[in-house]
Formats: sequence, structure tokens, C-alpha cells
Amino acid sequence: MNLQELLIDFSAVPDEELAASGYAAYKLHYLQNEKFGIHNGHDGASVVFHEDRFGHAFYDKPDKWSLTKSRELPDESRLERMRWIGPLIRGEVPGSECWEVPSPTGRRRPPNRLYVIWEEKYVVRLEPRQNGGWKFSSAYVVNRGIVRDYFRGGGKIWSEKKAPRD
Repeated sequence: MNLQELLIDFSAVPDEELAASGYAAYKLHYLQNEKFGIHNGHDGASVVFHEDRFGHAFYDKPDKWSLTKSRELPDESRLERMRWIGPLIRGEVPGSECWEVPSPTGRRRPPNRLYVIWEEKYVVRLEPRQNGGWKFSSAYVVNRGIVRDYFRGGGKIWSEKKAPRD
């Protein structure tokens, strides 16, 4: 699978249209109606994408490492990789893994799921749903050290072997 072919180019979108264009792409790829969409994870478990998660998932939190233009604008790097989320959670990306990890809030049970593409330093976080399955939380590029910190106290539950070399 060539992830680069799945990138969405937002570079020509004016800043004032970035949020609307990003939301339209999220809706197209992940929502089946105005409120949510249901997709399957690598193990067949349902993953719910809620309309209101767009803001959490695609806006970078402002801190000293942030490369975003403004906290009022979505992060273009998150938006452009949006189409990676589906193949990753379905288990279609060579070299990817899925871990069950403690929540960033410290909650250990039930665990969150964290999918990672090590080569791209890209993660997708899912949170457990009360009635089973998962809900999409966020997706972004992060350095390897931070990913390893996320895994502390968790365990790998699945990995997709790398594609064979030609």
C-alpha cells in the first residue's frame, strides 16, 4: 500500500476555508450521516467516527513543539493524512501495529487502542465505547520517543508484517 497516494493536498486551500474543507473530507471518508459513521477495525470490532470528533482529531494542541499556524486552524499535516486512518485501523498497512494502552488521563481499564505506523511516525488513537467497540479519537504524526511513552503499561495485540522487498 502506498500511503503517499492517499494524501489529500490542502496546500492550495486558503486559511479561511481550511476547516470547512477538512471537515468535508472527514465527512466524505468517515461519516455515513450527519452525526457518525461506523467502520471496522483489524479484528472486526466496530469503530465509530463521530461528527464532533473532527475538532479534537484535526486541530493540534498549541504548545512549544506545535507547527500549526494558529490554534483556530486545523493542522494541515493531520488533514492531509486523514485517508490513512481507515486502512490503518483495518490492518492494511504493512509495518503497522495495534496496541492496547492506558488512557492519557491515566485510566488503565478499559484500555485505549493505539495504531502506529513506525516508518511514518503516525498514530491513530481509539477510545473504548461503553457498549463495546471503539470510537475514533485522534490521528497525528509524533516522534518515536513519545509513541514509546504512550506504550508504557500497554501491550501489542496485533502487527502487520512489512511488505516484502522487490
